[in-house]
Amino acid sequence: MNPTQIVEAVLFASEAPLKAEEIARADDALNEDLVEESIRELNAVYSESERAFEIRELGEGYQLLTRADFAPYLERFDTIPRPSRLSGPALETLAIIAYRQP
Repeated sequence: MNPTQIVEAVLFASEAPLKAEEIARADDALNEDLVEESIRELNAVYSESERAFEIRELGEGYQLLTRADFAPYLERFDTIPRPSRLSGPALETLAIIAYRQP
């Protein structure tokens, strides 16, 4: 795996923004400078190939996001129920645990 692939995979899997130093922890060969260089490379590739997403630097780190010009298409999906990360029985178990705690 090359560093750019690792950075892309980490950002793809993350639900929250990550700082360069956090991304660099994914592999011993990574450092903050290499992470930032990889992000620039990825954004160049995304732009050249007209991808629907980009990596943006937010106040708290970097995040892989859908480009703003795709917002009208994504708004149609806001009404579609999204699956819960926990099953019904798992939620019920957690509710019982929370209820019975000291």
